Amino acid sequence: MDTRTDELAYDLPKGVRFFERVVVVGDRAWTLRLISKRRRLEADELILTWIAGQNFIHDAKWIAFGRDVGSVTVFQRTNIGLEEVP
Repeated sequence: MDTRTDELAYDLPKGVRFFERVVVVGDRAWTLRLISKRRRLEADELILTWIAGQNFIHDAKWIAFGRDVGSVTVFQRTNIGLEEVP
């Protein structure tokens, strides 16, 4: 396993921080920071929504005291309506 942290194998997109959480659907990705700020983001046939209520388990000794990172749900518009993207 390559554990070097001095350089990346690729350049990060503008505005994306090293080790930032992202939501990836196919070949597209959005930062969790952007989705949580907007609460709802539409990109072509996709609808990404963020809701508060999920704490990060690595922030504190007790999960209840961890930072709220929220949850993201992704739906795709189809000819029969909206379908959740796994």
